[in-house]
Amino acid sequence: MIIILEGIDKAGKSTIARNLAKLLNCRIVKRPRELLPFADGKMDIVQQYMFTAELFKKEQFVIFDRFYPSELVYSYLRGTDKLYNEANSVWQFEKWFIEKNKCLIFVIEDYEDEIQKRFVQDKEDYLRTEDVHEIIVRYEVFKTLSKADVIMLPATLNFMDKMERILSEIAHNTCTIDIEEDEL
Repeated sequence: MIIILEGIDKAGKSTIARNLAKLLNCRIVKRPRELLPFADGKMDIVQQYMFTAELFKKEQFVIFDRFYPSELVYSYLRGTDKLYNEANSVWQFEKWFIEKNKCLIFVIEDYEDEIQKRFVQDKEDYLRTEDVHEIIVRYEVFKTLSKADVIMLPATLNFMDKMERILSEIAHNTCTIDIEEDEL
């Protein structure tokens, strides 16, 4: 099963990914491009996604800390809005991907002011305040437009509640996970 963690920067995806990987004893893939150094300039983003999905097809679990939904949600920052264009290659990839792979997509949400505080704490300023709001809205739009199983994990849930919800969804969709509560 492929588990995709999505959400705006600083929402806690990587922290959740690390904890899930320990519990499930599986690999985390941060960015498909990191696995495909030979593809730089030779494969477009969709080809990279397809190749990466095929690499991990046979593993029981693999966690993607971002995957194709980010391409759709963040595309407007690069001047090409792919989210609202269902004919683009990333949406076409999704159709292929969900037909061939068992996957769950979790969108990790957090409050805008908390995201802004983390940007200040980490001394990072690559997203403007208006971009933070727009990206949060665009993940909601993605959930509406996507044909995949997209589960929103709202900001009102704390870390443990998010972990429990993810593990519950995985168990419900695989029936092969058995984790003791004290391991959380």
